[in-house]
Amino acid sequence: MKTMNLKIVPNSYEICLEIDEQRIKLTESSLFDRIKEARIASRLSGKEMQEQDDNLESQLYGGDIAD
Repeated sequence: MKTMNLKIVPNSYEICLEIDEQRIKLTESSLFDRIKEARIASRLSGKEMQEQDDNLESQLYGGDIAD
């Protein structure tokens, strides 16, 4: 702040703290949203893989395989 010839007064310090707090909350909120989306995507891909495995297994070991 001295480089820019600005005085640091209690109000400016408090404003900086408030801005930092808002920035941190926004970042955490964004992070939690991304984590939630990643978990959903992971579950969906797991279900898709399970369905593919089930389809393949039914083709290999289905009841009509002996015919």
